[in-house]
Amino acid sequence: MNHTVHYSWSEYTALAQQSKKSGKALERDRDWAGCTFAQAVKMATVEGYASKVTEAENIAGAVSTNVLTDVLQETFQATWDVAGAEVDMGRFLAGAPECMVESQPIKIARAGRAVRIAVPVGYSSSVPAEQILRRGACVVALALVLQQMKHPLEIWAGFCTDRSGYHYAQMAQVQRADEPFDIGRVMYALAHPSMLRQLGFAVADMQPEAVRQFHGMHRGGGYGRGYAIHEDDLDQSAGTTIIVPDNDRGMSWTVQESVRWIEQQLDRIFGEEV
Repeated sequence: MNHTVHYSWSEYTALAQQSKKSGKALERDRDWAGCTFAQAVKMATVEGYASKVTEAENIAGAVSTNVLTDVLQETFQATWDVAGAEVDMGRFLAGAPECMVESQPIKIARAGRAVRIAVPVGYSSSVPAEQILRRGACVVALALVLQQMKHPLEIWAGFCTDRSGYHYAQMAQVQRADEPFDIGRVMYALAHPSMLRQLGFAVADMQPEAVRQFHGMHRGGGYGRGYAIHEDDLDQSAGTTIIVPDNDRGMSWTVQESVRWIEQQLDRIFGEEV
């Protein structure tokens, strides 16, 4: 049996602030979560993961530079001047001095279909913050590549639990396809431990008692482990979905691993298009 709830980013952050277990109760988790509850809310709603945005952009740049050479196509852009390869007869007859045209090769992105990225943001407290950051940077890099390719893009962060065959998922839409890409907000949601340990737990604690008991949502006993997002946790009616692996096992998300993973996603989804 599955129980999935979906929130916009504003709904998610507002619900977390309504939790009876936010504030003082979660202040005790400051070291474990990486910041206080108030600081988590400020990053989520105002400033993003400001201290790591530049670092994340550098990592994303290193990843996307290697990938973009394979997904961009060459075309030509005309420029006009007093000298060039050929005459623009219209301008010449009009007496314009800049009547010579030169075609310069440029790289443009290949336009494509809508893409949805779903990232599990549950993980054990034993997962290093640096690893969480690296995976977040990898997803940002993939997002930047897809934007270069003119793909409408939305990003979801999911906190899931699995217990005795039952699956719970709370899904927050971090980035909508119809809004400018907010790298600070996305980096916070995907790369800061408090997305789970402060906001995620607070939202989970706001679920009905029957849901919390039925799905074993309690502190300890695997409450914050890195359970995977299921395909049913997302609307599959439109676009292409990429579900990112959980952060509790497998890859350490080095730059080399990130490049390879991004290339695999592009190849799997777009095939010969890239």
